[in-house]
Amino acid sequence: MRTPGFRKIKGQIALMTGLLILVLVGVVGLAIDSGLGYIIKARLNAAVDAASIAGARGVVIGNTQAAQTANAQAAATNFFNANYANGFMNSTPTLGDIRVNYLGNGQITVDVAATAAVPVNLMGIFGFNMLQVGSAAQTIRRDLDMAFVVDTTGSLRDDARAVRAASRSFLERFNANVDRVALMHFASGGVVDVGFRRPDFGRGFDRETMIRRIDNYQFRGWTNYAEGLWHARDQLNSITNPSGLRVIVFFSDGSPNTISSFYTFRTANRCPQAGAIASDEGSTGTPTGLFSYSLQDELLPGNCGQSYNGNDIWRYVSTTAALPAFYNAHRRTDQEFRFAPNPTTNPSGLRTVTNDNSSRQRLYTNINNASRNIAEEMAWQSRREGIFVFTLGLGANLNQRNGPNNERGDEVLRCMANTADAPARCRIDTQPTGVYAFAANADQLQQAFDKLASQILRLSR
Repeated sequence: MRTPGFRKIKGQIALMTGLLILVLVGVVGLAIDSGLGYIIKARLNAAVDAASIAGARGVVIGNTQAAQTANAQAAATNFFNANYANGFMNSTPTLGDIRVNYLGNGQITVDVAATAAVPVNLMGIFGFNMLQVGSAAQTIRRDLDMAFVVDTTGSLRDDARAVRAASRSFLERFNANVDRVALMHFASGGVVDVGFRRPDFGRGFDRETMIRRIDNYQFRGWTNYAEGLWHARDQLNSITNPSGLRVIVFFSDGSPNTISSFYTFRTANRCPQAGAIASDEGSTGTPTGLFSYSLQDELLPGNCGQSYNGNDIWRYVSTTAALPAFYNAHRRTDQEFRFAPNPTTNPSGLRTVTNDNSSRQRLYTNINNASRNIAEEMAWQSRREGIFVFTLGLGANLNQRNGPNNERGDEVLRCMANTADAPARCRIDTQPTGVYAFAANADQLQQAFDKLASQILRLSR
């Protein structure tokens, strides 16, 4: 028979079991709802990060601070909505204020915050009906100095419209009030269209003037990489208060085949000026010149220049000491860049350059080898100074082998950018790694420019 004490114990056990069940339900509910909260938190973090980055990219659009702020907020909102759908796991997201702060010195921050509310399940028995999850992110857009170098050689004549359109669009990706941009073009010689603002190197750039210059580009002449690179580096190094990110963007559709310098002639004092000698990349080439190194495609006057239909330039240059040891077009005493760099100090540019110019073939070989050497060496020196070099190539010609050493043109562009897949002879792990973009035809040119712009903007944040 059961005693009253037994009934009392039974009641206590029932009470304890009920309490334990309640605690167990609470623990299980906490685990389930916490797990749900972690999933929502992860998605919210990703959406807020994406929105902040998109806002930093969108802030470059617009000519006034108000327009830039509006574009940044619109871009951030669109990316947040695309990455966090309303109703995700039964949650309701709320995007907070998107703050765009202009800190000066070319730096802008974009702050994004958001919350998500989700009904809880088993935790409701403890009076918790809604779980609130929050996230915030900030993206800092660094100031930018960029030298934009455009190839305007004759081989691009048929693609002129696409080159102009893609170049204009590329400039639109950057902030005309914050970023500093210089524009230059090259063919037989190099021309600075719009340099960095002087005298105080203030922020921003004159995009409208640059667009007008691009629209007026004429496509003719040979391919003198060195003059485009020389002006790009010179412009960047002239800035007395450099930005946190310095970039050269270099576009071309062919291999370099022209060099500028002072030369020695068979007839003394035939030409006291520096000039450019060009030669195509065929099996022998036909060296011609002298061209101005500071104009797009102009022969020098008088004895310095020879017409395309006249005598080849090799008949006039000395058979020995025709090429100086150093590139010296802008100043005769310059000794910074060798036409045949020393491999013990610079692994780039190992092609042979000699003083034997006794035939068209020999001069052709020296011109082509020297032009490739000097382009890689100028890019190498720029990277040593912390400048990122981004290159863009157009057309199948860059994928074909030509020149005295049967090289592909894209190898030079990859070496200049120091890409991860650059030839081993020129890849330097300790220097900035750039990007090489390739457009197989004019229809792909815009996409290739967009790729470079996106990479630069990623570095600037």
